[in-house]
Amino acid sequence: MLCTMLAVIIPAYNEERTLPEVIRRVVSLSIVTQVIVVSDGSTDQTPAIIRQFQQSHGVIGVVCPLNGGKGAAIQAGLRYVN
Repeated sequence: MLCTMLAVIIPAYNEERTLPEVIRRVVSLSIVTQVIVVSDGSTDQTPAIIRQFQQSHGVIGVVCPLNGGKGAAIQAGLRYVN
């Protein structure tokens, strides 16, 4: 059986330079139905970029105030998967 719905969780820590392009590429994939971007305690503009893409592309944004590591960011994102 082929899964037709795919949620993608993007953990990000201080990724302001690369995050916009990553989100654009993931959102453009036809198989992806949900994009969740998690800022894991970022201190740069990563949270602002996530908010921008929430408005413009409908991604789900999660901002964790402290860095818990990639595993914690993925667990935080999993809470939002439909």
